[in-house]
Amino acid sequence: MEMEVVVEEGSSEGPALPGEIANGGPAQEATYSTRNEAVAPLLDTEESGEEYADSKGRKMLFLNVALASAAVIFVLVMSFAIFAIIYDLSDESTRDQFKLDSSTLCFELGTQWSELVVLEEGCRSAVSLFLPELITRSNFTRYVAPIQATLEQRTPGFREIQAWSLIPRVFHSERSQMEALAALELSEPNYTFTERGEEGLVRAGNRDLYFPVYYIYPQEGNTAASGFDLYSQSDRAAALNKSASTGLPVATAPITLVQEEGSQKAVLSFFPVFLSLDGETGGSIDDPNLFGFVSFVVRLGDFIEIGRGGGDHVNLAVLVDDVTNPDEPIWLFEEDRAKAVRSSYGHECRILANDREWRVRIFPTETYLDEHDSSSAFAVLGMGLALTVMLAAVLAVLVWLYHKSEMTKEELARRMQAEQRLMEAAAEATKAKAEFLANMSHEIRTPLNGVIGTTDILLTVLPKKVMEEYDTELNQLKMCATM
Repeated sequence: MEMEVVVEEGSSEGPALPGEIANGGPAQEATYSTRNEAVAPLLDTEESGEEYADSKGRKMLFLNVALASAAVIFVLVMSFAIFAIIYDLSDESTRDQFKLDSSTLCFELGTQWSELVVLEEGCRSAVSLFLPELITRSNFTRYVAPIQATLEQRTPGFREIQAWSLIPRVFHSERSQMEALAALELSEPNYTFTERGEEGLVRAGNRDLYFPVYYIYPQEGNTAASGFDLYSQSDRAAALNKSASTGLPVATAPITLVQEEGSQKAVLSFFPVFLSLDGETGGSIDDPNLFGFVSFVVRLGDFIEIGRGGGDHVNLAVLVDDVTNPDEPIWLFEEDRAKAVRSSYGHECRILANDREWRVRIFPTETYLDEHDSSSAFAVLGMGLALTVMLAAVLAVLVWLYHKSEMTKEELARRMQAEQRLMEAAAEATKAKAEFLANMSHEIRTPLNGVIGTTDILLTVLPKKVMEEYDTELNQLKMCATM
C-alpha cells in the first residue's frame, strides 16, 4: 500500500512548533497580553491611590495651615486686647491724676486769692482805727511792709501782690494841698495827680472828686502809678462806686497797669475805709464817713505762677477768663503752650474774686502727658507683636516639617505598596506563563507523536523505490517532530 505525502513549499499552515514560541510567535504574544492585562489594573489602582494620597495630603496641609493661622490670629487679637485694656487703665489713671492735680491747682488759686483779701481786710481795719491825722505814709508803710516781705519770702522771684496802696478821697478843693504834701514826702517837686492821655500819663483834669494812688508800697516798680487818679478810668471808677455802696471788697475787670512794662493783665481789689464810730459801713461814694480805699493789685501771670507752685502743677497750662457776665467773657490769662495740648483732657473750675467770677480751665502739657504716658501699654503691644511674629515663624516651620514628614511617609508607603503589587503581578504573570506553556506543550506534542509514529511506519512499509525518493524528506520531518 502506497501512501503519498505532499508537502507544499513555502506553506505557513500547520501546527505551530515550539521554536515559534521562543521566536516571538503567537504563543509569546498571548503570554505578554495576559501579563499586561494583569498588570494594567494594578497600575491604574496605583495612580488612583496617588491621586487620593495627594488629595488627602492637600487637605491635611490646609488643615494644619488653618490651625496655625488661627493660633497666630488668636495671639494677635489677645495682644491688641491686652494693649487696649492696659492703655485704657493707664489713660484712666492719667486722667484721674490730672483731675486731682488740676483740682488741687484750682483750690490753691482760690485759696491764694482769699488769703490776699483777708490781708486786705486786715489793712483796712487797721487804717480805719486811726484818726485821719494819723493816716500817714509812714504809718501805712509800717503796716504793709512786713506783710509784703513775708509774701515775697514765700514766693521768691515773684510778687504775689504787685503793690499795696491807700487811695484817699480828695475833693477838688483839697487837690493842691494833697499834691504839695506828697511832693514834699516823696521829694518830687513835680508831683501831681495824673491820668491816661493819648501819649501816656498826663496831669489829671479838673473834676469834683479824685481817688489818687496816694500811698503805695513798694515804690520800686510802681513809681508810675503814684498819683494816678483811679476815678479817671471808667472801669476803675465803677469798681470804686460799687465797693463804696456795698462796703465790701470789689475787684475790677482785667486792666493794664500804668506801670506795666510787659503784657500781663492785672486786677485791682478795693476795700472801702469808713471812719465811723458806730462801725457802719457802706453807703455811697459821697458818704461823709468814707475816707477812701485800701487796695492791692495782682498781675495775673505772677498770680498763676505762684499758685502753680511747683511739682506736677508746673506742667499744667492755665487759661483764665472773667465770666461775671456769661454773655461777654473777658480774657484774663492764657498760656501759649495751652494751645498745643491734647483737647480730650481738660478741667474747669470757678474762682470767686470778690464780686467777680473767674473761669479757670486747665490742660496738661505734652511734658505732663509724657510723664504720665502709656508706655507700658505700648511695650505690651510690642511684645505681643513680636511674639506673634515668632509664633507665626515657628508654626510655619513646624507645619512645613510635618507636611514634609507626612509626604515622605505617604510616598514611602505608596512605593512599598506599588512594589508589592508589582511583585504580586509578576508572580501571577509567571504562573500564567508556566500554565500557558504547559498547556501549549501538551497540545502540540500530542499530534507530533502521531506524526512521528506515522513517519516510522512509512519508513518501514513503503517500497524501497519510494523510500529512496522520499527518504530525505521523511527523515527531515522526523527530526523536526522530535526536536
